[in-house]
Amino acid sequence: PADHLDFRPPFTAVSTASLSLTNTHPSDQTLAFKIKIKSSMGHAAKPNAGVLGPGASAKIQISSKPLPTNPPAGFKVLIQAILVPDHVARIPAGDSAACDAHIAKLWAVAESDKDAKLVAEKKLRCRYLVAGSAS
Repeated sequence: PADHLDFRPPFTAVSTASLSLTNTHPSDQTLAFKIKIKSSMGHAAKPNAGVLGPGASAKIQISSKPLPTNPPAGFKVLIQAILVPDHVARIPAGDSAACDAHIAKLWAVAESDKDAKLVAEKKLRCRYLVAGSAS
């Protein structure tokens, strides 16, 4: 994705921006992703986590709750991704509970060992565009 997402008025209703994630990892492995929002203003991401096979894409919607006054300066979205081992990626689609359990363990290991650099990260700045601001 780009380095930023723009939210357009009116901000008194739910405002939404979208981005597309595509697995372009050179190893042709499946990736698991998480979307984290650094804000206490009632923002949400849907979906906020998922799995992308090689070359697959997912559309992510970031929404901002209605704001009663002028919008804040902005907030940040953190996209994280980890490689999913082949034995986990091959779990049948009908057994999503087993796949989810394996992926939860992968995230726990990856996030606990910061030195191993198992998690790829990208930060996006989210901006509220108001009259007169550049896009």
